[in-house]
Formats: sequence, structure tokens, C-alpha cells
Amino acid sequence: MSPTARPDDEYTTLLNPCEGLFKSKGSKHFGYVFPIQNALDAEKHLAQLRKIHHTARHHAFAWRLGTHGETYRTYDDGEPSNTAGPPILGALRSRGVTHCLGVVIRYFGGTKLGVGGLIEAYREATFAALDNGTIVVRQITCPLHISFPYEKMGEVMSFLKKCGAP
Repeated sequence: MSPTARPDDEYTTLLNPCEGLFKSKGSKHFGYVFPIQNALDAEKHLAQLRKIHHTARHHAFAWRLGTHGETYRTYDDGEPSNTAGPPILGALRSRGVTHCLGVVIRYFGGTKLGVGGLIEAYREATFAALDNGTIVVRQITCPLHISFPYEKMGEVMSFLKKCGAP
């Protein structure tokens, strides 16, 4: 396993939501990154941001789920193809975070940025948000219910301790 690889029961994500700002040629790109558990969480955050930034021209996003980010989605929201969503996803991948939604909200400043400028702006706005966040390692857990007779309590507790159960 490489030094940066994680076991299948761990993933890297954010402790809390974070935000940042990137400005380019008069346009403002507000970056947000949220920890999420599923696509429904992502939709809720997007709906909130659309209400808050209802006058913005673009609400592009990308999210990653799974311990290794194997499930993902990107959306350019009217920007030229692959100039908004994929750069946001690339920033999330670059920092190794998953179970995260990255959203960049663009207020047009009057000057077109071109393909390269858009890619840079969406990527850098996401990095600006991530720079203001705290990245943490989470372990995948699941509840377990066991039943046993009282007289087996010592054996069961000993076994659980050997297994590293909390």
C-alpha cells in the first residue's frame, strides 16, 4: 500500500463546511465545500446556496462519495463543457477528500475569462475553500447488536477488546 493510500474502512473528508473566494478580471467565484454522506445531502446544500446567491449566473458543482471517491458527479451550470464541474472535482481529488460537495458560485464581472481562465477560477475557488477547512480521517463504522447470556459477559468483553472495538 502506498504512503497516501487508505484502508478500505477509512476516508478523508472535511470536519465542517468551509468557504473561500477567488477573483479574476472582475468576476467573483465563491467556493464552498461541504462534508456530505449522500447525494441527497448535496442537493440540500445546493438548494440553500441557490436561495442565498439567487442573482449569481452560475452554480457549478462536483461531489465525491465512497472511501476512494469512486462515485462522483460534476455539473457546469451553463459554463462551456468541462470548465467548471471537472476543475472542482479535480481540486477535491488533489486534496484527497471524499464524502464532499464542492460548489463554486460565479458572479460575472463583465470580462470573459476564456476556457483556461474559467478552469483556473473554478479550481482556485475550490482550493480557497479547502484552505479554510480542516481535513480529517473518518473510519466507516456500523452498529452491531449482539445477544449473549450474562455469564458470558467476561468472554465477550475480552473478545471485543482484542478486536479493538470501542
